[in-house]
Amino acid sequence: MSKRLILILCSLFLMFFFFISLNISGKITSNEKINLLAEIKTSTDDTYQLFYDTGKGYNESDSIPYFVSGSSEFQQIKFILPVADIVSLRLDFGSKISEIQIKAIYLQNARNKTNITDEFDLKHDIGSYSTNNGLITFTSIGTDPFINTKDISKSFYSLKNKSSIYILNIVISLFFTIVFFFLLKTNSIHIANLINFLKNNLQSTILIVTFILLIFIPLFSNILPKKQLVSNNENRVLASKPELTFKNINTFPKEFEKYFNDNFAMRNQLLTLNNYIKVKTLQISPNPLVVLGKNDWLFYTGDNAPESMDDYRGIVRFTDSELNTIKSNLETRKKWLNQKGITYLLCIAPNKQTIYPEYLPNNIRKINDETRMDQLINYLEKNSNIDVLDLRKTLFENKSGDMLYYKTDTHWNEYGAYYGYQEIMKSLNSIYPNLKPIPISSFSIDKSSGLGGDISNMLGMKAEYVDSYIHLQPKFNTHVTDLKVDNNMYPNPEQLVTKQINDEKLPKLIMFRDSFSTSMIPLLSLHFNKSIYIWDHKFNGNIIEREKPNIVIDETVERLLPTLLLPNSIEVK
Repeated sequence: MSKRLILILCSLFLMFFFFISLNISGKITSNEKINLLAEIKTSTDDTYQLFYDTGKGYNESDSIPYFVSGSSEFQQIKFILPVADIVSLRLDFGSKISEIQIKAIYLQNARNKTNITDEFDLKHDIGSYSTNNGLITFTSIGTDPFINTKDISKSFYSLKNKSSIYILNIVISLFFTIVFFFLLKTNSIHIANLINFLKNNLQSTILIVTFILLIFIPLFSNILPKKQLVSNNENRVLASKPELTFKNINTFPKEFEKYFNDNFAMRNQLLTLNNYIKVKTLQISPNPLVVLGKNDWLFYTGDNAPESMDDYRGIVRFTDSELNTIKSNLETRKKWLNQKGITYLLCIAPNKQTIYPEYLPNNIRKINDETRMDQLINYLEKNSNIDVLDLRKTLFENKSGDMLYYKTDTHWNEYGAYYGYQEIMKSLNSIYPNLKPIPISSFSIDKSSGLGGDISNMLGMKAEYVDSYIHLQPKFNTHVTDLKVDNNMYPNPEQLVTKQINDEKLPKLIMFRDSFSTSMIPLLSLHFNKSIYIWDHKFNGNIIEREKPNIVIDETVERLLPTLLLPNSIEVK
């Protein structure tokens, strides 16, 4: 064998072995080994969620859900962080009202741990809290209570392995390359004969190499670190890799089997193929949150599947006690606001299946014509002075024209949002005569087609669906600009929207909302000196006292009507 060929083979071996050793050592000292551990006590079952910011802000894709079971004892919840280059953390405590106690929160890897409890800010919709001997006690009172840190990158850095992993890998790779070199020198004649044989049997060699690659590529894919923690196709947390210890030696095989079943190579692609066959060929939904409708319409069943569909069918009901609680909450809000000279409006955006039941599959039929929305509105009409802006009528009246909701998304489109905005302005006009809806003729209408919406993404088939998109563009000049505020003074600051016109003659608006208001914000903002849109269904009196608005709007989508059961904040009496 020539010296040149030996040199080439040794160089290739060095690079290959260095790559393999780097991955193996990375499994030992990698980012995935840094965990966030929280010692908590709560009596309520709920799903917590840890968001991690790598310098780009918080977003849903960089988050880890964790289901917490209620217990009278302290328990340890563990979030496995996929990266170590993290700037800050945010821990959300679910949506249920519960008393929570925190003993400690810390970061930990295989060698060290550091307590970061004091790094968290305790002011984001968690209600009043107390600290006694390091034990934090509070009650989560909103739909999005959370605590978050500022920059804690130094804490992550202190946990990293400070030895030079690259130098170590180079030394190991050089050692084995020298061993490989001597093996080549010793067996050069046999290796040369093997190379000549492979050259003379090129076709068979390619077939054998291809076969070996097909076998081993999935194996190497399983060795590489997994960054996906949540399956979009299944909307659940994937099993994390267990660590073998003396304590779990009996349960390790089952835990590892769960991990492997959730993380084997090409799993995502196979799930997408499975979903495609079920949806397009068998007309079966692989996701309990999604109902396949007629003509490629998709419907969302709600987070507590199939609650929204059971609501449509008239199966889910408010109890008398719940109706009375909602009535009491709303009357207290209205009375408290009216005493301050503030107008209050409750607005309900209908579910898509409420407006377009004709596209539901034939097997979903009404058992009772009365839904929870009917139940609540009828109850309030008979027993209260609360006026509810029911948007169903205007949407039914206008559905004969262009579509008002997306076929593959949970939300209404900009047409549907316009009619919702129009009714809000008409309702406010009786008190504020200058507030009049801008006619739709004042907007140019652009239509386009694009990929499917959020429901098609739940099927892992966003690219397989096409939806129609409508954009309303004002033909007039607008003077709306962003209003600069301290986002951290509001719940759910990432979703906060603030606008202004700088016209003191116009009233000031605060809206507590959900995602259905997003398309109405550009329209509503045209009418207010300042408008603050808070993505939260908890009625926050503290914000109202601070901002002193003229108008407060509660907007909720029909499927989230149970959030009206949430108690008012302590300021509202």
